[in-house]
Amino acid sequence: MKKTLALLLSFIILLGQSFMASAATMPSAFMDIDSSLIESVTYLDNGNILVKGKVAVLRSGIRWTTDSVTYHYLDANGVILWSATLTGTFYYDGTVSYCTNSSCTTAVQHGNWSETANTPSYAGNAAFASVTMVRKVLFIVVQTENLNLTLTCDANGNVS
Repeated sequence: MKKTLALLLSFIILLGQSFMASAATMPSAFMDIDSSLIESVTYLDNGNILVKGKVAVLRSGIRWTTDSVTYHYLDANGVILWSATLTGTFYYDGTVSYCTNSSCTTAVQHGNWSETANTPSYAGNAAFASVTMVRKVLFIVVQTENLNLTLTCDANGNVS
């Protein structure tokens, strides 16, 4: 009985260590962001990561929809530094579609980041935003990131 208990305890400890080792090598970004909501992951030249979420339908009705897409900017360790969310409202009728409104919000989750520009716009069947985020150390800008976001809607109301 003691051998069985000792063997079982050893197995549990090894299993726990194995899980901890695999969790340590996995970027925490994929622990903080639901993987089913990720559309794409881009590894940037500076070592940081840009995660594009899937389009989310916020509201919809007959021939109109309001959708959003969120981009998360992460450091090389997978820590979310900031996020930007573009929201667009679209009209569609099976033949044509067009955007009637767009807005963009940013949120800083970690670090000395701040928004210096946020320009939402829309034209035709697309919503756009251009966002500039800067990181400062002792009031000096040490990093600037520009992000262009786009949402488009087809004539059947499919937003991408």
